[in-house]
Amino acid sequence: MSSTTTPGVDPAANAWVMASSALVLIMIPGLGMNSVTSYVENLANRAVFVSVASSHLNRNALVLLHVCILSLAVVSLQSFIWGFSLSFSPTGGPMIGNFEYAGFTNVENAPYPGTAVSTDVFSFFQTMFAALTAALPFGSAADRTRVLPSLLFVFVWTTLVYDFIAYWTWAPNGWAKKMGYLDFAGGCPVEVASGFSGLALALYLGPRRNRQRSSKPLHSSGSKSTILNVISHLQTPANKPDTTNDHELGPVPEVEESADQFSVEEDKPHNTGYVFLGTSLLWFGWLGFNGGSALLADKRAGMTIIATNLAGSVGGLVWMGLDWFSTRKYSSVGFCTGAIAGLVAITPSGGFVAPWAAMVIGVVAGTVCRFVCYRVKTYHSYLIDDSLDVFAVHGVGGVIGNILTGVFAQGWVIVDVPGSVGGWLDGNFKQVGYQLAATLASASWAFTITYIICFTMDRIPGLRLRVKDKTEKMGLDITQMGEMAYHFVPAAANMSPFAGFTDDTTAPRVPHNGASSVSFSTESGTQVESTARANGKTTTVGFGDDIKDAGRSGATAGFFDSPQASGRIGVSSEWGGARTIDPASEV
Repeated sequence: MSSTTTPGVDPAANAWVMASSALVLIMIPGLGMNSVTSYVENLANRAVFVSVASSHLNRNALVLLHVCILSLAVVSLQSFIWGFSLSFSPTGGPMIGNFEYAGFTNVENAPYPGTAVSTDVFSFFQTMFAALTAALPFGSAADRTRVLPSLLFVFVWTTLVYDFIAYWTWAPNGWAKKMGYLDFAGGCPVEVASGFSGLALALYLGPRRNRQRSSKPLHSSGSKSTILNVISHLQTPANKPDTTNDHELGPVPEVEESADQFSVEEDKPHNTGYVFLGTSLLWFGWLGFNGGSALLADKRAGMTIIATNLAGSVGGLVWMGLDWFSTRKYSSVGFCTGAIAGLVAITPSGGFVAPWAAMVIGVVAGTVCRFVCYRVKTYHSYLIDDSLDVFAVHGVGGVIGNILTGVFAQGWVIVDVPGSVGGWLDGNFKQVGYQLAATLASASWAFTITYIICFTMDRIPGLRLRVKDKTEKMGLDITQMGEMAYHFVPAAANMSPFAGFTDDTTAPRVPHNGASSVSFSTESGTQVESTARANGKTTTVGFGDDIKDAGRSGATAGFFDSPQASGRIGVSSEWGGARTIDPASEV
């Protein structure tokens, strides 16, 4: 075996960028894990499960994880076909590249212009950036998007939004780079583009059905909010939930739903441990995301990693501290969200600012992003249902980072922008203007093009982005994928009313020819024992079955509650809706 060194390529730089590429890749499943903060049904009667599991069931826990990893596959192909060439060809015009690198032609081991990294390694590093970014907007539209159209959306969005903005920012002939805009690791292409695209998705698709049915804000006890009237005018026939009964698994029964039932729902993580795991993976990967953008294994890369870690740390502490002043609780989810906000804001400036400035950026990001996040959730969630706060954290955080780069960038840190004298600290007061110009252009482009993509796809048969109303009721995991994130099993084999409570969509045969004693655990921990009524029949129990229409008595798989004031058992007729029946009567 022999090895040769290509002239102009630094082997150490190549090794560092390859390692950083792997770190960026691990951020993609980390993003999915951090995105399992979708809402949990918190019904008025406090439903609990008859299973050995103790956590709430989330009907959309798996699909967003799936979309994140599918984004990696789709963008990898898109980058090979033309994405990398459009984003980084050195001979393009001011707006977009050409096809010099299409199909990875001319991508050999020669160094990419202006770097000491071979073009093939550089292309893989940038492909991981694009794959991560393309998954981010779906956090704003969680719980209501179809999988297959989402994959096409990823391909088209990466081409028309990400590739354009990345070219403006980083390509040798991009207009923003030539103007003097400073962006170390993706303030505009990654953070601003994904945040404002997520905002466009959330507005176009409309809120989740629980938000639409609510008669008043969660914080309010007043009358119906007039903002619902705004929603009805904003929604086109394409983004209104379809109420036709064409669910993938067949007809789903109607459930009596009251506005009060939905007004008590909260956006809580269904597994806070996953939020910690996802944040840890993101934080770990971010060190390669920003540090690898130095494209050299040198002291600047080390300084970037220090700045990145400081900004994330301070952002998390500030967010958690503000939560404590508000609730007197040390919120773990608040810390994780604040850390992400700090990491987002340091992304455009990591290799341009001193460590002390990174701490200031973390303070500003943790404070402002938290304000925007809670403002949207509290007052505008019926208009902007940004499920996972992509706009508040990534969009707003990216804007903050871009602007503060113009303030805190210093010439002694900057080494790859010829003639740059830093920002305000170096007396270059025009730099903030450059930062604002690139930020406004990127935000406007991302929002507008994303909205146009959604509008166009919804008018092509089979490419509607939003799921049907009945599908959303049942949950996307089982309807779109036929799988579930959590598999619940009976506590005992002889619990006949609940036998067959699995993730199998084919309805199992369940004998109801004998009484069974079943224990129910209420939220307070008390035990209520009830006996299922024997009816001498063999019946079918399946997900979403309407007990009344099926003509059977007793309980079936689903949610249960035990009101303290009575001996009744609550039985769900479909996921997400609960009602109380008397087990001694025919239903």
